[in-house]
Amino acid sequence: KNMSVVSLGIMEQTMKQLRKSMQSNRSLFLFGALLVIIIGMKSRKRNRKRHNGKAWNYKLLNKMVKENNISVPAMFIDLDCFDQNVKTLASLAKKHNKTLRMATKSIRCPYLIKHAMKISNGTLKGFMCFSVQEANALVEYAINEEKKQDNDNDNDTFS
Repeated sequence: KNMSVVSLGIMEQTMKQLRKSMQSNRSLFLFGALLVIIIGMKSRKRNRKRHNGKAWNYKLLNKMVKENNISVPAMFIDLDCFDQNVKTLASLAKKHNKTLRMATKSIRCPYLIKHAMKISNGTLKGFMCFSVQEANALVEYAINEEKKQDNDNDNDTFS
């Protein structure tokens, strides 16, 4: 944040200097202003560290979407990164004798919610839902999952 504030301050100073010196030559002023904007935009780019130092391979991702007839928009999750994030948050909470409540609005995928609850070793307790309808949908999902598990267990018993 400090870098962008400094960059904006430098850009403003440069613009003021350009305005004073270039009032007679508008085209040169506009060129200088454009140059300052481009430099400012490049300096504001984030240098994010990607998981394992690699960004998504969009060509491979596009090929996978086409080959598997996946309708888009679709969500792709790097489960290794997701797991590491959940474990990091869970360990921090556990270190301070706290529990976490998951905001389901940020995930919106019952499988991922269930997966996060499972790998958090009891640190994630409860949900913070966006609406009553979302809470009902999650309860219905959980009930249906339990029924499926019960049916699977019954089938295993009689086999």
